[in-house]
Amino acid sequence: MIKVAVTAIWLTWAAGVFTAAAQDLSNKGKEFWVGYGHHQQMETGGNNSQNMELYFSADEKPAHVTVTVYGTTYKEEYDVPAHSVVTSKIIPKGLPEYMFDCRLYSRPVSYGGTGSEGVFTSKGIHIESTEPVVAYASIYSSSGTATAMLLPVATWGYSYVTSGARQVYSSGSGNDCYSWVYVIAKEDKTRIRIVPAAATRNGKEQGMSYDVDLQKGEVFQLLGAATTVKEGNDLTGTVVTSVANKEGHCFPVAVFSGSSNTEIACLSAGSASGDNMIQQVFPHYAWGTRYLTAPTSVDDNAAVKNANVFRIIVKDPATIVKKNGMRLYGLNGSYYEYQSSEADYIEADAPVMVAQYIPSQGTCDYVGKGDPEMIYLSPIDQAVKNISFLSSNKGSVETDYLTLIIPDSGLASLKINGALRAYTTTYAHPRLAGYTVVVRKWRAVNGQYTVESDAAFTAITYGLGNYDSYGFNAGTNIRNVSGMPVIKNSSSVQAADAYTCVQTPVQLGVYLRYQPQKIQWLLRQLAGMVTPAQDVTDNAPVASGTMVLNGVTYYKYVLPQTYTFTTAGMLSIPVLATHPSVETCNNTEQIAYAVEVRNALKAGFTIAYVNCEQLQEVSFTADSLFTDSTVVARWNWNIAGQENIQATGRQLQQQLQSGTYQVQLTAVSDAGCRADTLQEIVLTGKPAKPVFAIQAATPCPETEVDFTITSVQQDIVQWDWTFSDGATEQVPAPVKQFTYAGKYTIQLTVTNAQACSAVSDMQELMVYPFPVMDAGTSQIVPEGAWIRMNATAADSAAMQFRWTPAAGLSDARLLTPFLQVKGDQLYTLTVTDAHGCAASDSVRITMLKAVNVPGAFSPNGDGINDVWDIPNLAYYAGATVDVYNRYGQAVYHSSGYSTAWDGTMGGKPLMAGVYYYIIQLKNGYSQLQGSVCILR
Repeated sequence: MIKVAVTAIWLTWAAGVFTAAAQDLSNKGKEFWVGYGHHQQMETGGNNSQNMELYFSADEKPAHVTVTVYGTTYKEEYDVPAHSVVTSKIIPKGLPEYMFDCRLYSRPVSYGGTGSEGVFTSKGIHIESTEPVVAYASIYSSSGTATAMLLPVATWGYSYVTSGARQVYSSGSGNDCYSWVYVIAKEDKTRIRIVPAAATRNGKEQGMSYDVDLQKGEVFQLLGAATTVKEGNDLTGTVVTSVANKEGHCFPVAVFSGSSNTEIACLSAGSASGDNMIQQVFPHYAWGTRYLTAPTSVDDNAAVKNANVFRIIVKDPATIVKKNGMRLYGLNGSYYEYQSSEADYIEADAPVMVAQYIPSQGTCDYVGKGDPEMIYLSPIDQAVKNISFLSSNKGSVETDYLTLIIPDSGLASLKINGALRAYTTTYAHPRLAGYTVVVRKWRAVNGQYTVESDAAFTAITYGLGNYDSYGFNAGTNIRNVSGMPVIKNSSSVQAADAYTCVQTPVQLGVYLRYQPQKIQWLLRQLAGMVTPAQDVTDNAPVASGTMVLNGVTYYKYVLPQTYTFTTAGMLSIPVLATHPSVETCNNTEQIAYAVEVRNALKAGFTIAYVNCEQLQEVSFTADSLFTDSTVVARWNWNIAGQENIQATGRQLQQQLQSGTYQVQLTAVSDAGCRADTLQEIVLTGKPAKPVFAIQAATPCPETEVDFTITSVQQDIVQWDWTFSDGATEQVPAPVKQFTYAGKYTIQLTVTNAQACSAVSDMQELMVYPFPVMDAGTSQIVPEGAWIRMNATAADSAAMQFRWTPAAGLSDARLLTPFLQVKGDQLYTLTVTDAHGCAASDSVRITMLKAVNVPGAFSPNGDGINDVWDIPNLAYYAGATVDVYNRYGQAVYHSSGYSTAWDGTMGGKPLMAGVYYYIIQLKNGYSQLQGSVCILR
């Protein structure tokens, strides 16, 4: 066997890893079962006046809770707001009030019943919630209250040893109070083996083994036999084991222990007040080897410690148990019992369970108000960092208390109901240095309390009144302490790490309290969250080392390869270990193995250099903090490219040739989590001088000129063209127009991705002006006449001419060709110079047509010939029209004939008849004269 040294740091990690290993295994859950345990008032002579209620406490999220009685139609649903407690309806207890009966009660054998022993069908109370809640069951009557903290099904075990109390009480009407134990199955074909610690009411013998088959929701109950009118057998030490059924399967079960009503009176038993009791028993796997206790306080003074009774339950009578360093003797069957009003420290060399009892008022040196109550304590290994719990003023309870034990380091962050330093009193734990007992006292109310701290603590809560009390564990982890995970990040310099990070290679291992025959790592169930996600089975495990923690030797087993997680969170890895001591039918148990995987760390680095040189001085500076503010502990550089360089340290300075480099920084935290950052850098010299060509079909104003790079350019990301007309372009191949003629200069600057630039030579471009020309004036010419175009052009000898249309022209390529007018036409002259620059102008030639004067018109308003319309007269500029009556009197005159005459004179219609006209066409054209007749 390989042994390793255990340092103080290592022990600190190991002690804390239990808390991190299984945060989901606590008294908070989504599914619970409970039974309506036996109560004094159920018996003959009682009046069935007891009641049972359930309580549901939600934290951050509201919950919808459904309560059913398995095998019946009973169903009630409750909505539990966040940060609140909801009380159920009273659980049915039979006719005449209720059609359902959940009581674990049957008439005595003498009355034809089973004496409340045996299998009860359709009695299992099933609780299901949409969100995790804390659940409680309370059975109360006018004489007292008992409240149990329920354990979710995920925490159930295969092996239990019960703890109750001495059974002493009677109402005076005979034996009606019993110590009891009941078992609930959540799976069909569940087989249990039960060994009563004492003879039972219905004849089961002490120490004899009995197998019982249960179906889902069924409950098996035992009651200790009466020994006198007032006393009965205490079933403390009763062993319940889930064993293989006919098919070889075994299933976890829930076990409850309690009493119909009993006093806890020490030496004065038989004359004190009593109370019923109920608690769900912790499975054997959740027992511990170290417990810190603290006595309850006096009801009216938190600073005064009261007397309590304690029981330490052992499974193996050979277990060595010490209280405050002194070995205990006087084992009573399966338990040691003592009284104490001080805080104590209990140690054992094998797991034990500890129960704390509030005695009957006025007995056992107990001061003030109270009544019997039983509370199961959490071992130090099952401590928690936050709880929410129920407070109550049910019955006669007047004062509520919280008593918790916490490491001194957690006191500063301890919050009760969200407030710091909200406790009533504190004192140093006298038996274990470094721990403080914290007491908070309230006036009794129905409600929810919360407690949180950076350090894990154990706690009990209880309520006190005149001959009344309740009490239970305020919150606990319930996980298998047979083993604990151990991880080591591959970049860590520590022996083990408390967490890993996404994308950090990590080695997985486990510490076990035994040397297993086989270990199975069911990593396939984490597919998509871990790589590689392949199951590993080791049929001959060999320990790589050992560790002694709190007096217990743990054996270390490590997987040979490293793993990488891809998902952050508290991830649970199914790890199965097989050993003969494991109390399951196949001797295999699942180890609570949770790995805290934090988000991938991120760290960057900066690069500084003067680029554009062939050999460059480059400085690398890494971040000193990760992006989540975690301190970077180590830096590793790997530079690959023209040269390969490996270095360490936050800063690095290198001379590098131009080229492309892959720079990888691996930043490592103290915990060994790593952040890999890869960055590519390109170190370049100055780009080659750019060369470009200018292409223009006609270098004229407002024509497109193309600029094209003709040289080979690499990695250019920016092009800056400058033109002497003030324009700029930022594209590789601009196309530009110049508004005016003249000489222009053009230059190109290119820049690469590293901001290195090169400038081209200056080039010139001559933009030539358009030709100066005029197509001449428009003309009105008689039909058939010959004219010569009167166009002009500067420097006409160097020009080319083109008239369109060419039809009718003597030569369309001449500046002033001849034209015989045969109709109206618009002629366009285009003049092109030697550089290809062209200008155009147009001239209109209008042909004069003969004037045909109508001899009559009828201005009678019928829309037909109402005016004297003279066709073509409008083309004769300046023509005059005069009309006379037969007496030579002028009746109409017009200079131009844009508006035809309507046969009126001074706005009045002329008489029908013949009138005489004279039309002067002017411009050398002959006079027209004749008569026109007005018809009416």
